[in-house]
Amino acid sequence: MSGRCSFKDPLRSLGQGHDTKGLEIETMHKRPVSNSVAVEEGLMIMISKLAEITRLLSQRSSGSPGAEPQRCLRLAREVHEQSQILTKALVSLRVDEQLINTLIRFPFRLERVGRMLENILDSYRTGALAHITFGDRANREQAQIFSLLLDILTNLRDALQNPSREALLAVSFQGKRLEAMVEQFAAVHWELVGSGAFPGEASTIWCEILDWAKLANEYLMEVVANLLKLGKPLGKEARIQLGE
Repeated sequence: MSGRCSFKDPLRSLGQGHDTKGLEIETMHKRPVSNSVAVEEGLMIMISKLAEITRLLSQRSSGSPGAEPQRCLRLAREVHEQSQILTKALVSLRVDEQLINTLIRFPFRLERVGRMLENILDSYRTGALAHITFGDRANREQAQIFSLLLDILTNLRDALQNPSREALLAVSFQGKRLEAMVEQFAAVHWELVGSGAFPGEASTIWCEILDWAKLANEYLMEVVANLLKLGKPLGKEARIQLGE
């Protein structure tokens, strides 16, 4: 039997009777903060807003003018506000205690991703004030990080709409790729610093960006791992692939 058929979606166990299959997910980042949104849909909205912030940051790293900082900050604030609303909604639900104790952390973790993206934006703004610029290599590496992070966010949102074990495993594998990518870029960076090819001030900003991207990925992977654990237990092959 396929994972799509056997996987038990923990969010559908909340008993809210909400169907997300007909949602216009491509424009969910435009949705206002709401007190009446169902938990599953609210999480998708939060992820969509995070994806839009990442898209704007990727434009900055690819050389486009700015990252629309005010729009990024507004979206991050909306993620924070929706997180608080969803947390209160989850606390009020009368369902399985173990399920709620796990799900209640999801809005917080997504809110932390927003904080990490805000930190990246702050690093860019600090660099701009100090007239710090990156070389072509660093700009390419930043573009790669944001491109993969955007894919992770988009695929996680889509996995919530059409949940399956395969979809979540695919996002988990992307997270491992991003983790390895950041580690590789950090190692190359320190080699360049040691050779004097990376100025000190630019080095500080670049290290901050790498750290915030790493932490954002870690929070997202915690969400994915918990969704997998709350679903039907994984088969032996999947457990080996996940390193469990």
